[in-house]
Amino acid sequence: MAVRHNKVAAAQHADNVEPQSAPAHFDGAQITALDDRALTYVEAGLPLHLCGPAGTGKTTTALRVAERLGRPIIVVSGNSQLTTADLLGRETGTRSKRVVDAYIQSVRKTQSETSLVWADGKLSEAMRYGYTFVYDEFSRTPAATNNVLLMPLEERRLIFTHPDSSVSDLKAHEDFRAIFTSNPSDYSGVGAVQDALLDRMITVRMGGHDIQTTVGIVAVRTGLDVDRASQIVGIVNMLRSQALIASDASVRSCIMLATIVKTRDLQVDADNPGFVQLCVDIFLSKTDGDLQDGAWVADFIDAVRAVIRTHCIGRLTKPKGDGGSDAIKSGTIEPGATKPAKTKEGQIKKGKAA
Repeated sequence: MAVRHNKVAAAQHADNVEPQSAPAHFDGAQITALDDRALTYVEAGLPLHLCGPAGTGKTTTALRVAERLGRPIIVVSGNSQLTTADLLGRETGTRSKRVVDAYIQSVRKTQSETSLVWADGKLSEAMRYGYTFVYDEFSRTPAATNNVLLMPLEERRLIFTHPDSSVSDLKAHEDFRAIFTSNPSDYSGVGAVQDALLDRMITVRMGGHDIQTTVGIVAVRTGLDVDRASQIVGIVNMLRSQALIASDASVRSCIMLATIVKTRDLQVDADNPGFVQLCVDIFLSKTDGDLQDGAWVADFIDAVRAVIRTHCIGRLTKPKGDGGSDAIKSGTIEPGATKPAKTKEGQIKKGKAA
């Protein structure tokens, strides 16, 4: 769990927040329209739920919208170990007070008092001080833990019992806002969300970005020139369309590829062993093939090289860099101990797939 804040962080709680600058982002038409729509719901006080496959920008969008609210941000990452106490609060120790009355010299009166020390959980803290509560991947947390959200999202109040048996009725600050993100329920580690909880949220389904937006995101996030960013996005899309990699391969794959291309100043070219090796390293795990089958892996390498050549031919001037790291200057492609077989370029022996 982490706490983020901006310039208007409450001074009295400055020790609980750490300044973090938001990462650079691309303000394309598609993203701007989504942000404006989401902000409209959140500003109205309605809990927002961003749902979609991995790599569609849910967390980035949630944080971007939260930043625009201009309030401190508390971020909680859902997981199977998260408990109700993490959200509500817990006893952190005891505080003792001892008073000695010696006003009359011949009479000595001593009074001792011990009380429990309570620390708010992340949800309680956000509600008490009007922070924006971002609950990332909340569906990975057990439903029993998330039940505590029902009253705050509906009534904007939280009633719970302290360890000293006193009942606390916490009414949310007027600036309290909540944003949630989740993956589809068929993802590993994701549980079913209670209907009662979903009924209290506005759910915005997020899918893939259009090509122009994806190129913009990759270029801004990595600092790579638009020409090479466009080529990388085109290569990934072509690999997906030809079913060479999983159809849900996300923009993260493009960003990883572009990051190394930028760092090493690689040439996006089928004849550049450094770039081909990079593609193989990133995409081989995103196939349904048998990675222990040397012939299948060799065919996959040839197919990747063919896609690169088809997409990039005649489009790129050679950069100043050396085209790859020292480990791959020899021009060989070596995923593990596999030796590429001589197969027709661009064809995969799908029968060998696992």
